[in-house]
Amino acid sequence: MGIPKAERESLAGVGAQYDSEVVYHSLQDELKEQGVVYLDMDTALKTHEDIVKKYFMTLIRPGDHKFAALHGAVWSGGSFVYVPEGVQVDIPLQSYFRLNAK
Repeated sequence: MGIPKAERESLAGVGAQYDSEVVYHSLQDELKEQGVVYLDMDTALKTHEDIVKKYFMTLIRPGDHKFAALHGAVWSGGSFVYVPEGVQVDIPLQSYFRLNAK
């Protein structure tokens, strides 16, 4: 995919998922040391459950409309990003998702 080369050159972190399965995920050590979390959702739930519970579905709430409610009920895969207050991420994080289903 060429992800490691692109990551070294211009990304703070990168994740790739194929049919909701993680095939690659990385974050610069400097950002990890500052408390930045950039993980696939399944791993984030296992390792940072408190942060995920605090923020998941708070920007767009399930009661906003039926599609938000559906997403909250049946989500699969995805990326979780948490940047602590006072920390700045100056270069992008990027996630790639590929689905083969019609």
